[in-house]
Amino acid sequence: MSKNKNKGNLYLIGLGGAGINASVYIYEKMKELTSDGFSNIDIRLADTTTKSIQTHPDFLDKFSKITSNSATTELDGSGGERKSKEILKDIVIGMKEYLDFLNLSNNKNDYYVLFASASGGSGGSMLSVLLNLMLERDFSVIVAPIGDSSNFLYLNNTINVVSGLQNIALKSKNAVPVMYYDNTVDCQTTKATETLVNERLFKMISIISVYIGGSILDIDNEDMRMFLNPSNYKTFNVKPGLYSLGISSRILDDENTILARTIVSKDETDEFKVTNKILHNKVGVIPEHMKDVFETYALFLILRKNIINEEIKKLKVELVNLEDLETTDYEEFETIENSEEDDFGLIV
Repeated sequence: MSKNKNKGNLYLIGLGGAGINASVYIYEKMKELTSDGFSNIDIRLADTTTKSIQTHPDFLDKFSKITSNSATTELDGSGGERKSKEILKDIVIGMKEYLDFLNLSNNKNDYYVLFASASGGSGGSMLSVLLNLMLERDFSVIVAPIGDSSNFLYLNNTINVVSGLQNIALKSKNAVPVMYYDNTVDCQTTKATETLVNERLFKMISIISVYIGGSILDIDNEDMRMFLNPSNYKTFNVKPGLYSLGISSRILDDENTILARTIVSKDETDEFKVTNKILHNKVGVIPEHMKDVFETYALFLILRKNIINEEIKKLKVELVNLEDLETTDYEEFETIENSEEDDFGLIV
């Protein structure tokens, strides 16, 4: 990674098969970008088996296998099967060891994005555990759970994982930025829909990389740290929970948009000052050598409340449509108690 101290450092951490595929896809496309206005970027990968890394042999040196403490069990989550609580305990232990092994830096210009399938058997569990551990250590973390609503098992897993992430944010008293996408289009999940999601994630990462790249005039790492880790800034009093992280070509001046970072050309700075409804909007200027990167003259990176809660509601409606769940009681966005793995968001 470059030693240029003016640039932010963006780490992509891919967990499980879908998380690894997404991270590698994004990393390779980011390496094709030649402008010096982007951040430094690096990648780390982990799974409970070696199957997912076999299609990415060039990244073997970035891969770690999360192993089981039990000689008779295998942590393979293929097919979306969520394992027993005993096996999940092994994942908790394995992820603690993995985080220690990574020995990640936690400087003010370091940012981490965690990618994983929310519908699978192991990726979502690893995502929940690693998020909890990294929040405990005050890392600046963005989570990217990839959902799947094509069948009952995958949809149920997706709801449990995203609800678990909500639990972690609430219990740790953190506002956590989330990029949530669903692999399903017209009730089907195919290679084409997975590529579409990976492309959307790449666009998000490329924009984040520009914002923390050190080239935007009047937006520095402290501004981005405040935006992506707002719980540490008591002035805003941002409540704990999951917050949707997105981009827009126009300002979304509504009750859900709480924070914004705006890139404009030099002549438009006065048009995009703080609005009445948004807690804070920092406006930066696109340097001349970066103008060809943007399709519009203004670009907004926005953090929005309630969006993930609404997404969970929609997923639950879809679940009811798939199968009668009268005997299943899902609590509405409250911390789920009476579970041994509550602290890690692991809901079996």
